[in-house]
Amino acid sequence: MRVEQISIFESLIDMYERSEHYSKVPLEDFTTELLAGVLRSNQAWLDAFVSKVLTLEGGEWRVTTQKYYPLSNHFNCIVDMVFYNKDSIAFVENKVDSTLHTEQLERYETVLLQFLEDDVFQNVSLHYCTKRREEVTTPFEVKFNLFRWRDVYQFFLPFREDSLVDAFLLFLERKRLMKISELEGEDLQVLGKISSTMSKLEEIIELVQIEMGKRFGKPKVEQMIKELTVHDRYIAKISPAFADNYSDIAVGITFGDNAPALLVQVWCNRKNTKAEVFFRKLASHPQFFDQFYEKSSGWRARFLYPLKNIMGENDQWIFLEQWFQHHLNLLETFILETEELEWNIPIAREIIAHEGGDRFLLKLGSGRGQIMDLRNKVIHPAMNLDSLIKFGYWEENFEQHALPNINDVNLKQIKEYF
Repeated sequence: MRVEQISIFESLIDMYERSEHYSKVPLEDFTTELLAGVLRSNQAWLDAFVSKVLTLEGGEWRVTTQKYYPLSNHFNCIVDMVFYNKDSIAFVENKVDSTLHTEQLERYETVLLQFLEDDVFQNVSLHYCTKRREEVTTPFEVKFNLFRWRDVYQFFLPFREDSLVDAFLLFLERKRLMKISELEGEDLQVLGKISSTMSKLEEIIELVQIEMGKRFGKPKVEQMIKELTVHDRYIAKISPAFADNYSDIAVGITFGDNAPALLVQVWCNRKNTKAEVFFRKLASHPQFFDQFYEKSSGWRARFLYPLKNIMGENDQWIFLEQWFQHHLNLLETFILETEELEWNIPIAREIIAHEGGDRFLLKLGSGRGQIMDLRNKVIHPAMNLDSLIKFGYWEENFEQHALPNINDVNLKQIKEYF
């Protein structure tokens, strides 16, 4: 089993995620606290940040976070970051994946204008940090400055030899909070073929949808642009896969580490009530999947095949179809043999023939077959259906009322792998 290396800040937020007291990771607040902490560690960085990023004059700045200011008719006037010295104060609102709330910046301006009126500070300013480009059209009376997390990233790059800064920059990179806007020559080459490439990706996902649908029911296809830019993949997914939540099956293409590959994956978060069972199953059978990764938030088991390896195939699409069929069959077997995980995925199968009244031939959605033996109260592993038909004495004609209900029959699954 391989353990994926992550930064110290990723470890901290994953630990927060595993807490049973919280259902949503507070990425915005967490990133804000990281920025404030790094700035507090070095006064020179703090003063330079205010000068270059917030475009303010002066020195000897201080910074605090989540500062509450009482404001009539607004009980939640809490400012993400407050920079201040003896003469000036600056409010900063940080956004990661969310957008502004109604009149959020306007409320902050009200507080700043009150400071001016009461002669608390000589200079006040309002700042808004975003991940994506965003337009703010409000005509503020105070100085207003719009910047992005990319600017924060660029500011700290010269100080990357410092271990704390390096961990912070690595966190921003992993969370895609730094956007590189400059186009390069190779980008132009990619853009020239992007339409045909996207069409090919769509065809692969259509194939995946069909094959997953046969076995497990219709999957959800994730939004292409978000999957590509945020998660380095393009997939069809079923979630939750087993038990109560925090698990999924993802099938498609992954682009991680600049190595595009075909992907069939099972993911389980530590919050899942069957997480320990999942871990024990995979840890005791590491040879079943190609890769078994551990992260602080959970585990993922994968079948992978590098896309570059299909370049020499005579018919790439036949190879793609056969690869997904074979590995989805293995995934189907994994589901059949790990009923302890309490799968939410119904395996499609039907009775197509019988031997007497207690031995039945089942056809799976994958096209494979199983033998259901009521006499011995077992169901055998999935095999090639033609082989089972060839070596049996099966009859197709039987009374429908005499057929057992597969879902009501309590049989022991004979296991080939698990």
